[in-house]
Amino acid sequence: MVVGLESYARAAGISRRAAQIRARKGQVKARRIGGVWVVEASELAVARVQGRISPGRPVSPEAFERLAAYLDGEHDDMSPEHRRQASVLAARLRVDDNVPALRRIARARLGEAQPYVAAERNLSALRNEVAHGEAGEVLLAGISDSEQGLTNPLLLELYLHRDHAQRMVSRHRLSPADGPAWNVMLRGVDRIPPRRSLRVAADLLDGGDARSVAEASRIARELAEAVS
Repeated sequence: MVVGLESYARAAGISRRAAQIRARKGQVKARRIGGVWVVEASELAVARVQGRISPGRPVSPEAFERLAAYLDGEHDDMSPEHRRQASVLAARLRVDDNVPALRRIARARLGEAQPYVAAERNLSALRNEVAHGEAGEVLLAGISDSEQGLTNPLLLELYLHRDHAQRMVSRHRLSPADGPAWNVMLRGVDRIPPRRSLRVAADLLDGGDARSVAEASRIARELAEAVS
């Protein structure tokens, strides 16, 4: 099975041209069909793990939060320097090929993603628990963020307190996902972060599939363009 070069580029977080160069140099399993480059589907999983990020100074969690607030239009109380820093980062998200920059920025947010697989009945019970507040304070994330119109009833992503996360895994018999197939993504944190549009985009990158990466890129670009 093969996929288009563009799908590979999105998964790897690189431009189409960079993906074409990899194909020509034999750095990925690719071939031409009718003059068009295609890549073996098995390369997508590798690309998602080894996705390139832009070089540069690492972004701190505090800088991520300031940028997220800046993109949501909440920057009146920022110092001139913090506003300048946020503006610089925002400019990197304004370009067409913004995935490498978004990956680097996304790594600074709190809450490491842990993917799981839940049986259908356990996923339903988990959803009900979250909906009725029985899971404690949570923040719906990524594909589960209803404000972006991305909600998928077959997937659940959320931030929750670390101690609640462990109990939830045990109570609903969640199994660690092996590979890209998952239906529950938990991010255990010490404090629930505020809902931010940039956080939604960053969370979508963890999904790994080309569609989520493309949606993350679109959201980040539109946010950055709105404050340009």
